[in-house]
Amino acid sequence: MGLHVKYTSFQSAIVKDLESSRKRNLRKAALIGTRAIKKKARQNFKKHSGNLIKGITWKEVGPDSVIVGPASPAQHAHLLELGTKDRKHKKKTGKFRVSSNIKTKKGKYAQPKGGNVGKITPKPFIVPALLEVSGEVTKQLQERWLD
Repeated sequence: MGLHVKYTSFQSAIVKDLESSRKRNLRKAALIGTRAIKKKARQNFKKHSGNLIKGITWKEVGPDSVIVGPASPAQHAHLLELGTKDRKHKKKTGKFRVSSNIKTKKGKYAQPKGGNVGKITPKPFIVPALLEVSGEVTKQLQERWLD
């Protein structure tokens, strides 16, 4: 009968702990940015359907990076952030296009071809919100991973 000693490496467990701590820290930083954008959107746009708020999210795109911003169903967020020029209906071969000016026989609204659709005044909310919390995000990313 001999004496046996078993040596166990905890390297894989440590690597696993580091990875989960890194992801948790990155997730917390992303949520800070997401919440700030949603708060600013609620302040700037009192009347909304909810799609803008639902669409503000974050996505991990690499081992150490995330993207924070609008996604589906907030495809219109860039129009609200940056605004648009005056827009007109494109000329079609038909007499009218569906819009909100003239009521037709079927109860739909129509507007003559080439009619003015309007413009959207820019109301920035994404960039200002992220600038407001940049210090808080930096602080979160510098927080210790392991206790």
